[in-house]
Amino acid sequence: MIAHINTVAFQGIEALDVDVQVSISSGLPSFTIVGSPSVP
Repeated sequence: MIAHINTVAFQGIEALDVDVQVSISSGLPSFTIVGSPSVP
């Protein structure tokens, strides 16, 4: 199952858009971070 979530993160008084995509599958518990944060 894949979930796509749009949220925000605060940097001082500025709100930054955050896009989160999650894939849930069976197997051993683990997580992988793909890509890197980009701050405009």
